[in-house]
This record gives sequence, structure tokens and C-alpha cells, in this order.
Amino acid sequence: MPDECVCYNLVLHDSKLLSAVVATSSCALYSFALKGLAKRVVHTSVVQLNKFFSVCLFSSKDLFVWHSRTVNGFVLQQIDGSWIFLTREADSDIFTKTVMLSARDLLHHCHFLPCKNSCFGINKRNDLVVNGCPVIRHVGSYSVDKKHLLTVTFAPQTASSKLQIFELEDILKPVTKEFDSKRSRAVERGALLIGHETGGCRIWMQMPRGNLETIYLRQLQLRKLKELLDTCCFREAAVMMKKHRIDMNLFYDHNPEHFMGHIGQFVDDLNCAELLNLFITSLNDKDVTMGMYSDSYNQCRQQTVQSRATKVLQPNKLFVQLVCTAVREHILSRDESTVRELYTTVISTYLKENPPQISKALLELRKKSLKFHNGIELEKKWTAFVSMLAPAADLFRVALQTYDLNLALAVAQNLQMVTFFALCTTSHAWHIGKWQCCLF
Repeated sequence: MPDECVCYNLVLHDSKLLSAVVATSSCALYSFALKGLAKRVVHTSVVQLNKFFSVCLFSSKDLFVWHSRTVNGFVLQQIDGSWIFLTREADSDIFTKTVMLSARDLLHHCHFLPCKNSCFGINKRNDLVVNGCPVIRHVGSYSVDKKHLLTVTFAPQTASSKLQIFELEDILKPVTKEFDSKRSRAVERGALLIGHETGGCRIWMQMPRGNLETIYLRQLQLRKLKELLDTCCFREAAVMMKKHRIDMNLFYDHNPEHFMGHIGQFVDDLNCAELLNLFITSLNDKDVTMGMYSDSYNQCRQQTVQSRATKVLQPNKLFVQLVCTAVREHILSRDESTVRELYTTVISTYLKENPPQISKALLELRKKSLKFHNGIELEKKWTAFVSMLAPAADLFRVALQTYDLNLALAVAQNLQMVTFFALCTTSHAWHIGKWQCCLF
């Protein structure tokens, strides 16, 4: 590399290779090998070291302002706004120059996506330019991966900016119209999009005051959940739904046939009463892929989900009862220790049915508690759980209808009903008489 030069636009490709634009009387693209750099720096000067490790790949009289690595070469932007490809010839270190785009506006914040062979940048009018065509106006910053394009746009005379997300396939279609995403989120005006997690749902932004913030965009969360549900990673999906308050009906509505076919795996994978209870209590007859999350499911996908749901629920449209029964039967088929840990979910399945099976839930928990050595403690715990989900007046009335004073007493204790508690306590102290025997 020349002794007197200006080196800029350094790009680190991996731990062993670095490239940069070097300007002297002409402009050149250099490659630097970093292997062995730490061992030799003690014994030689920087100039000698650069001469030994640097390689000139391409030179031209035209000035380069930006470059990036491609699969088999480099892409460069010249000072006149034109883009060129440098392609390495087979079994050779010689690069062939190919003009990709003719001279246009000079772009900044450039990015090259090798998998799509596409160039991105922002021109002086703040238009996002893709392969030479302006597609989105008033763009301050952007981030792109293999599937999505995210932008922060600032419309004139507005107090805030918009964080928007686009499908990359739609952006790369050969159309001349400008895009305006319906999926957007208001952010502080002047916020800068640093980047986003590829394959994840985190977005990093720098606010005008300089602080860095992490944002979880709902569309990226739903994209991640689709992948988890398709691959039966139910526990990871459930934890994510709980953390970000996403409707757990998506477990079923995403693909009804797939979910009902793997409902046993679903219960075993979660294996947590808290997560299973959240799922059961959130069940309703509304399809979230047609409602609140319809933007993340295109029309074709909606029709597929609707047809599958119709097919699965053709015998009876009460899919809530169908799911509750399947979950309950699978839990009860497991060993006793697992049933004890997940029995609150069994109770939830009874109470979620329409109408709620309060009487059956109380009788079954009473019967199940007698099978364990700490049955009294379990009965109190499970009765307290029922009292949180069932209406107080209905619960005590149903408990009395079971003609089990011990059960009615436990319910009264949890409901703190002073009048009925005193009556149950007095009745509990009575001896069995003819009137009590007649009840059975």
C-alpha cells in the first residue's frame, strides 16, 4: 500500500480479512490479511507490515465512495452514483469489472444484500432507493434482512416518526409505485434505527438524546411465533406469548389441524400448570388470525386457516370444549405425580366449558385429593383455585348441592362468607343423624 494515501470505508469481512478504499492520485480497493498480525507487530513497523499483508484488488481513476463484499467479489459505488461489480475469475486473483447501475444520485447509508443481489441506499431527497428505484419517501434510517425491510420515516409537519415494516419480496418486485406500510408504530421524532435481530424480534434504536433502546415489534414477534409453532417448539412460544402479552388463541388458530394432532406434545412440552392455565383461560371462539393479527396473515393464509378450522370443527363448532377435553384427557392419562402438579389445569378445563362445570370440578378434585397422602392440603389448594375462577355466589350454591359439608366448608373459607361459614362450621360438628343419611 502506498506510504502517502488516504484509507477509508474499512469493511471487516471475517476475523482474517479486511478491505478498504485507498485514495492517492487514483483510487484502489485493497484487501488486508489479518492472520499473524499480532505476532509480527512487535518486530516490524506498520508501513512494512502493510506492504507485506496488503493486496491491491482493483484500481481506477474514478473515486469510490463505498464498497461491500459479495459472494464472489465486491460491489462499489463511484462518485457519480454508478454501481459496479468486481467478480473474481475462476482459479485466479483477477477481478472483472461489470457495470450494475448507470450514473444516478449518490447514495449514503448504503447496504448490499448478497442473497437478493440488491443494493439499498438513501439519496439526497431522503428517498430509500433499491436497485436504482426510489421506493419509500422521507426515510431517515433503515435495516434489511432476507425477509423484511424496516424503516424510520419522518413525514413533514408531524411531531413523531414512524417505524414501518415491509415484506422484502414486495419491495423487490419490478414496480414503480411508492410503498406505504399499514403496519407501523410511532417513535420519537429524530430516532435512528441501528439494526434488528435477524430471525428474531428485537430492534435497536438510538433516541435523539443518545440513549439506546430495544423495541420488540409485534410483526417480528408473530413471524418468530409462526416458525416456533410450525416446528412444535410450544414451550418457547408459550414463554414468548406470556412475556409479550400475545393472545394464546394463536396456538390453535395458527393451524388447527396441526395443533390438535400434536396436543399431547403441546401439554408435555409446556409441562407447567401456570402456562397451561393461561392458555385454557384465554380460549375463546374468535379467530385471532382474522382479527387482531390479521395484518400478519395474508389473504391466502387466512383462507387456509379458515378452511382448516371448518374441517376440524365440523362435528361441533364448540372448539373450546374440544380443546379442553383433549388437554384434560391427556393430563389424566399421565402418572400420578404429574397429575398432581398439573391438576389445576384439569380444573380450568372444567370451568372453561360452556356452561362452566363447577359441580363436576368440585367433585372431581375432592375425589382426586383422597388419593394422595396430603389430600387435605391439596383439596384446600385446589378449592382456592376454583374460587378464583368461578363466581362466588354460584360456587357456594353448587358446593351445597354436592351435599358434602366438608367441601362446602372449604369453599366458604376461601370465599370468606361469614354467614355461611358459621352455618357450615356448626353443621360440621353435628353427628350423623337420620336427616343426614336421607340426603344420600
